[in-house]
Amino acid sequence: MKIFLTSFFALFFVTTTMAGTFSIDNVSQQEIDALTEELGADWIFTTNSSAKPAGDMLPLVGIEVGVVIGVTEAPKWAQLIKEEDPNTDIDKLPHLNFIGAFSFKPLGLTFELGFIPEKSSDGATIKNTGLGIKWTFLDHIIYQLAVRGHFNSNELSFVDSSAVAGGSAVGRTAFETTTMGVQVLAGADLLGFFEPYAGLGFVKSSTDTKLSANITVTDISLVGNRAIDSSHSSVHFLAGAVFDLAILNIGLEYMNALGTSRITGKFSINI
Repeated sequence: MKIFLTSFFALFFVTTTMAGTFSIDNVSQQEIDALTEELGADWIFTTNSSAKPAGDMLPLVGIEVGVVIGVTEAPKWAQLIKEEDPNTDIDKLPHLNFIGAFSFKPLGLTFELGFIPEKSSDGATIKNTGLGIKWTFLDHIIYQLAVRGHFNSNELSFVDSSAVAGGSAVGRTAFETTTMGVQVLAGADLLGFFEPYAGLGFVKSSTDTKLSANITVTDISLVGNRAIDSSHSSVHFLAGAVFDLAILNIGLEYMNALGTSRITGKFSINI
């Protein structure tokens, strides 16, 4: 539980810091496309798992619960935030998911879930849901092969309020990002505790960027809205390893997709 809470508030520290310096009022469609491509890569759903089914302790089923947390390289976001506030130095996007997995070993099927419950703080709001299904079609004692499909839905918004002559102005920027893809995974079970793996697949992302502003002066209220859609797709490469320490799993994964790369770590209970 301590790991969960620490990870959650680490994510929100960065998110609320961004909320205080964030504005995309004058950003072009091309710049929005670049920003949402990095955002899509940040929220590709992963459980940092090898090709084998979840769970080691039970003969027919497996259960895993834990947390994944990491950062995505984000030079476009870094440039935008630096322009808004030269004193803010954020060049990576954080991501976090509380994860769960259930496997039915006779069929080689593993069902995966990731989520962040909706959380708001200092004008920033975030919520996330991820789903995955993995079929381990070759489960040898040493090596495994699997195919995995995944889906993720993320909502991230920032609200900025300021005073104007005779009234107030409230601006809201919201990103609604969906990612989905399929991948082939190959893994090995070495030394009884070390599980390296690699995967190759295809991923696509779609982001709706919604901008709204409400300016109120005395009894007059002006409302403006703008919506921008961006879609991206690419090859999806990943490689990682899981250290299976009895019921405790520790994992590290590198991923490259949608024009950027990310690193994700995992802590989980696996039975």
